[in-house]
Amino acid sequence: AVLPLILLLCPALRGIAAAGEGGSVRTMRDLEARMYSKLATSANTAFCFRTHNSTHELGCAGWTGGRGLPLTSSEHFDEADSPKGGVVLLVAAAEVEATLLTLAANESQSARVKGLLVTNYTADGKGKPDSLSGAPSFPGAAYAPYGAANYVWNPAGRGYGRNRYDFPIVMLDAETTTDAMSRVESNVALRFSGAVHVADVDGSMTARGDSLNCIEQGTCQPMGGHSVWAAMPPLPPMQEELPDGLETERKDVVLVVAQADTDAFFKGLAQGADAPMSGLIALLVAARLLSTGGHAESYARHIVFTTLVGEPWDYMGSRKFLWDLTTGASTLEPLADHNIAGVVELGAMGQAGSGLYLHRQRGADFGDTSPLVDALKGATGEGGLPVEEADASNPGVPPSSLMSFLRANASVPGVVVADFDSSFSNPYFQSFLDSADDGLSG
Repeated sequence: AVLPLILLLCPALRGIAAAGEGGSVRTMRDLEARMYSKLATSANTAFCFRTHNSTHELGCAGWTGGRGLPLTSSEHFDEADSPKGGVVLLVAAAEVEATLLTLAANESQSARVKGLLVTNYTADGKGKPDSLSGAPSFPGAAYAPYGAANYVWNPAGRGYGRNRYDFPIVMLDAETTTDAMSRVESNVALRFSGAVHVADVDGSMTARGDSLNCIEQGTCQPMGGHSVWAAMPPLPPMQEELPDGLETERKDVVLVVAQADTDAFFKGLAQGADAPMSGLIALLVAARLLSTGGHAESYARHIVFTTLVGEPWDYMGSRKFLWDLTTGASTLEPLADHNIAGVVELGAMGQAGSGLYLHRQRGADFGDTSPLVDALKGATGEGGLPVEEADASNPGVPPSSLMSFLRANASVPGVVVADFDSSFSNPYFQSFLDSADDGLSG
């Protein structure tokens, strides 16, 4: 979607006269060019988009109306007003979470905000927030194979990214941040009276209702992608494809899984350096090392490396993988012919400076993970990172693709390898700040 961001100066005789310097105002187009500053977007400009799931709408959409509304800040929110109603609010990146949660809980304040501009933390003087996560404190709690929905895996998560906002929200780059801040300062000096600076933000989106409704109407597009799997050594053909007498022994398989996608309130800036990219990189490194070792044919089991897409959105990648496996889809031939003896998921590892933790689902209803745990502990060579089991008091496995596998078949042994014990060590889970610039140590 094209979301033009415009900061404007209201017409006044002194403004027109000043604009005439360096060129006369002869036409309405000249006048418009002097009055309107249309700000070009850059790689560091980002937008909050409207998304839809099976029950409701999330994210942002709206329009200030094309005529511009007073530009103000959180500190001067109550001072600004407009006869047309509403303001455009400039908020520091360090304060955006608190502001959005306040607006979500206060209908009267939210109704006054017709657009929200978020400053670039490198230019606003307030710096980077200590933590920021649009995800809830237990992401994907509905898919956990245990009942502890109130457990806090994500201490930074307060769920503001799951709300619906009926106004556009834009993150500015550093240059535009400086410009917008100076305009707010000017408005404050004028006490929001006279030729004040106003802003017009267009984030209109036509989709309405749940995901099924908007897809049927053609007003939104489904999320999708391609999960990838590869076996080592290669799997033999499906049994029915072999001539009589040439049947081969079917070895069990161990799935080594990593997620391939992340999410963020400002999706265009989402990198997911710690979660999930560090785990994905670890999977690729392991696959490369094992493939060049020359011993794959001697393995007692096939190792199937699997990258799953779409996991931040209700684990749709792993659920589709399991659905295809159950229904015998051609995309998973000949994997469907083999027994899955275990699942090892490589989760967030970017903060693993002090070691890694093995998470498993305990209890008589679940498979025996002892062989997997012992093998992973024993794989640490001299000088390598220490590997230990996560705290037994944890309710179970953390938010992960493994939850999908355990819900489909609780007897499958599974382990999540991650850089945290009882809660995420990443303070920027599913935010634009989960980047390689934030000192990943793994």
